[in-house]
This record gives sequence, C-alpha cells and structure tokens, in this order.
Amino acid sequence: METERLVIRRFEEADLHDLYAYLSDSKTLEYEPYLPLTRKETEAELHRRINDPQMIAVVRKEDHRLIGNLWLGSTSETQKELGFVFHHMYWHHGYA
Repeated sequence: METERLVIRRFEEADLHDLYAYLSDSKTLEYEPYLPLTRKETEAELHRRINDPQMIAVVRKEDHRLIGNLWLGSTSETQKELGFVFHHMYWHHGYA
C-alpha cells in the first residue's frame, strides 16, 4: 500500500539498520511499555516482525528509510486495535 509520501509494507531483512535506529532510541520509546533494545535484541525483534502479519513497516518514499511501524492487532474476535511508533526525528511531519 502506498500514500503520496509513504510505503506501507511487511518488514524485510534490509530494515535492520533503520529499525535499530528507533528501537534503541530512548526519546522515541519514552511512552512505550518497553526499554530501548540492543542491536542483538533488535535483530531478534526484526525476525519476529517479519513473521508477524500484525506488524507493518512504514517507509518514506523519498529515501526508502524505515521511519516507524504500525500494529494492527485483535483484542477480541470483534475488536481491532491500531498502534504506531515513529522515530522521533519524524514526529510533527504529518505522517501519523
């Protein structure tokens, strides 16, 4: 799926560097229920996300950078929940 400025897609192996950039950043994760990750933890998290259809990568078209993720999960059979995390460098740019 694409918007004018973004590509919304599944996670890929090539996302490691950009994923680590925001999952290791304490400002980005300030309101998340987990602490910043190490590189090794991010590698494991990337593999989990690659295999999880509820985790969706958000990539800028202009430079192909992974800038964040969406999560579309089920809280019950009839309810869905949407969550998102964007690297703090991309806050206030109208992406979310």
